[in-house]
Amino acid sequence: MDKTGKSKSGILFVVSAPSGCGKSTLVAKALARLNNPAHTISRIVTYTTRQPRTGEINNQDYVFVHKDEFAALQAANHFCEVTIYNDNLYGSPRAFLDRLPHGESFIAITDRAGLAFYNKLCDAAICIWISPPSMEVLAQRLTARGSETPESLRRRLDLAALEIEQEKSSTLCQYHIVNDNLETATEEL
Repeated sequence: MDKTGKSKSGILFVVSAPSGCGKSTLVAKALARLNNPAHTISRIVTYTTRQPRTGEINNQDYVFVHKDEFAALQAANHFCEVTIYNDNLYGSPRAFLDRLPHGESFIAITDRAGLAFYNKLCDAAICIWISPPSMEVLAQRLTARGSETPESLRRRLDLAALEIEQEKSSTLCQYHIVNDNLETATEEL
């Protein structure tokens, strides 16, 4: 509650970037620094139909589901937002929407299409754009994952270039961070 005795609404933070810019890593590190008993921000765990990468944990990094299960959840109105990225489905569960008015804060990690949705959903959302230091560095990061075929790498880089240009020409975020140093970018976030 605030000083007037009214219930304080939570804050929705939205972190967006092209694939490979480090948004999930930055959010995990920032949340580890920020969360304490006096103040918590919960991460909205997105559902996806893509296969987990090495080291990713189900129900922590994403909720990994088959396309049929995703379709059933979508039909049951489980998601507030669904996007397709690199031929995979991603959906944000809507349950957090009921908790925001009760003072709980959340952080969403999404692509630019999801960012546009969250901007419309919540006028008060704090939106943060993460950029790579260069397209060359982004290509190196995506290649280092070891999970990309030459075709999927090309598609990701093409989409990244488009999303970066769109954010420059039609800004959706109030804050912009270049992830050229993980510790500095984490502190900025």
